[in-house]
Amino acid sequence: MNAALPAPPVPADADLTHYDDMPLEVRRLRDSGIAGETNAEVFRCAVLLWCVAWHQIPAGSLPTQDVELCRLVGLGRDMRTWRKVKAGALRGWRLFSDGRLYHPVVTEKVLAGWNGTIINRWGKECDRIRKENKAREKKKEEALQFPQRPSPITHEWPPESDWNSASVPPERPPVPPENALNRIEGNGMDVIEEAAAPSASPREAAADGPQAAMAERATQDVAFAGWRALSKTHGWPDGQFITSTQRYKLQAILAVCGGLPGWKAALVKAATGADYLKTTDGKWQRWFHFDWMIDIDNFRKLMEGRYDQRHQATAQGSSLDTVRHLADLVSEPADGS
Repeated sequence: MNAALPAPPVPADADLTHYDDMPLEVRRLRDSGIAGETNAEVFRCAVLLWCVAWHQIPAGSLPTQDVELCRLVGLGRDMRTWRKVKAGALRGWRLFSDGRLYHPVVTEKVLAGWNGTIINRWGKECDRIRKENKAREKKKEEALQFPQRPSPITHEWPPESDWNSASVPPERPPVPPENALNRIEGNGMDVIEEAAAPSASPREAAADGPQAAMAERATQDVAFAGWRALSKTHGWPDGQFITSTQRYKLQAILAVCGGLPGWKAALVKAATGADYLKTTDGKWQRWFHFDWMIDIDNFRKLMEGRYDQRHQATAQGSSLDTVRHLADLVSEPADGS
C-alpha cells in the first residue's frame, strides 16, 4: 500500500466475473486517441487489457508487473515486444494506493456494472426476506427487517496533481511536458539540460507501470521540442507534432545515446560539426529532417563523425554564427541552476 497515492476508484471487493459482456461505446472508442495509433499491436494490446481488467479483482484493475502484463496480452515471454508497445497499451492507466493500475473509462463502466450487481443482490435479499416473513406470519413470529436500498457508488477520478505530489521528489520536481515544450521553444536547450539531470528524472520516481511509460513519453516530448527549437533557429524542417511511429524510433535513439544528454550532443553536432548536412553554399540539405535524424543508422554515423567535413561551406561567416548561437543556447547558467 502507498498512502501517498490516491485511493482506488472502485471497491476492493468489486467482482464482475459473472458478466461475460463488457460495455463498449462505439463512438467514444472511434474518436479516442488510442484508435489513432499507427501500430496495430499497440491497439490490440490496449483493448485486450481493458478486457483483462474487466474480470480482475478488483474489477477494472491491472497488476503492475511487466512479466504478468506481457502474459495477459498474449505475448507470453516476449518481453521485447511488450516493452515496445507498453507505453501505448497502458495509455490512460494510473497507479493507485493499492499498488494496482486503473483506467478512468474502464472504471466508469465497472462501477455501472458493480452498482447494478449490488442492486440486484439487494433485490434478491428482499425477495428472500419477503418469503421468510410470510412463513413467520403464519407462525406468528416477528417479521424480519428489510435492508436499506444501497446507494450507488459514484465514479470519481482524482486530478493529476494527486500523482505529481505523490511521486515526485520534493527537492526538485520534473518539468511537466507541456511546460517543457513552452520553455524549450523560447530559449533552446536549457530544458534538455534540466530534464536530463538525474534528480529531475521522472523515471526514477516511477520505475515501473504507467508512470514509467508516461515519463518516457515526456522525455520524448522534450527531445522533440529540442529539435523544434533548433529548427526555428537554423531553418531545419519543423514538424508540429510527433507521430507514434516517430516516437518508437526516437525511443530507440534515446536508448542508444544515453537519453537526453546524448540527444543534445547529437543536435549540437548536427548544427555545428556535420558539414555533409549542408550544401556547398552553406544551405541545409533538403533531406535533412527529423525522420532522417531518428534513423538509427544515420544517427550512429553522425555521432561517429562520418558526416564531418564532407563539404567545405563557402558561405562567409555562416558557420561561425551558428556555433556562436548554439553556444549561447547550450551554455550553463553561471549559478549552476
